[in-house]
Amino acid sequence: MMVNPPKLQLEYSIEGQSKGIRDFIFLEDQNVFLVATADMSPVNRLNAKVTNTKLPWEAEGGKFMEVGSVDAWQCDMESSKFVKVWSKGYPQ
Repeated sequence: MMVNPPKLQLEYSIEGQSKGIRDFIFLEDQNVFLVATADMSPVNRLNAKVTNTKLPWEAEGGKFMEVGSVDAWQCDMESSKFVKVWSKGYPQ
């Protein structure tokens, strides 16, 4: 049973990763889009869950597989294009 499965709002591909947009908000005073994305493939999410499981003998703070991210995009006023400012991945 999957709790809160991602619902595809829009699919986009950037930097070789195809993700579905779960939510977004535009902060007009700062000209910034905050976009929450998730991997839409149940197989990829299951693989990430198994891979990200920490076993007792493993060291703390290891790398993890992302199943989604929150990205900040800011509007470049000269070119009227959005530029990625930062991105924070999440493991589950």
